Amino acid sequence: MKEKNSVKTKLSLLEKQDIIASDVQKEILNDEIAALPPIKENDINISTIYAFEDSENIETKVYFRNGLHRKVNFEYLPLSLLNSKGQVIGKKVFDLTGIGDLDYGVARPWKLLFEKSKVDMDKFSPKGCRVVFDGGLKAVKYAPITLDETSVEDGKYVPMFKTFMESLPKVQRESVAISKFKIAIQKPGKIIVTLLIRNGCRKSVKLDKLPITIRDEKNTVVASSNFDTKGLEVGPMKARVCNFIFGTNLNIDNTVVMDNWNVDFSPNVIRMS
Repeated sequence: MKEKNSVKTKLSLLEKQDIIASDVQKEILNDEIAALPPIKENDINISTIYAFEDSENIETKVYFRNGLHRKVNFEYLPLSLLNSKGQVIGKKVFDLTGIGDLDYGVARPWKLLFEKSKVDMDKFSPKGCRVVFDGGLKAVKYAPITLDETSVEDGKYVPMFKTFMESLPKVQRESVAISKFKIAIQKPGKIIVTLLIRNGCRKSVKLDKLPITIRDEKNTVVASSNFDTKGLEVGPMKARVCNFIFGTNLNIDNTVVMDNWNVDFSPNVIRMS
């Protein structure tokens, strides 16, 4: 079997890091890379420079190095923290989307934090501690969803909905999530519910019916309806803003605070386009 060739790696920083890093800092980083053992062709490597303890975390500095003849980017990557004896003392799935693309033959520095509450501190010592890839943890893949701006009635509200999206939990790939944005009085006797439907699938999805129940802060049912959404379609990897209006016999005025009101919903039928 042919032995793999070694790959010499060079420093690669994100653009924003490259701008602020001084020549002295870059020289230190290059010295750190030069001191690392070489990696083999077609390998992805993570090498630890240090690990130290602060009040809440174990902070580690590592280099991700790419020996593949193609760009590599990470999403949610499971990593383990090992002590000097090689014992696993902590595990975590890291969001590494911000690390960007790694070209062939580059080394990119990164800091990783392991919460001390999830680390076996009795076995921790900064000397010889290292981070390794963990095949035992399952890395969840999340969908890169963007807002369908055409679903926002007034373009000036697009930034507001984008900010709302950023505050929500991420959607796993091949999943659909529905979130309440706002409940409000439209006019006497009518309540409007604004929802954000996020499609993490690779194909469009259509909703045929959507039962929605509104509950007040005491969990009392205020209104309920089964909306015929007539094949409401949400594109692949898109989020769509939708409004639903309830007619009620309740005398609700605009002074009622609805921030703590909630909605229950579950699509009767979701079809893939």
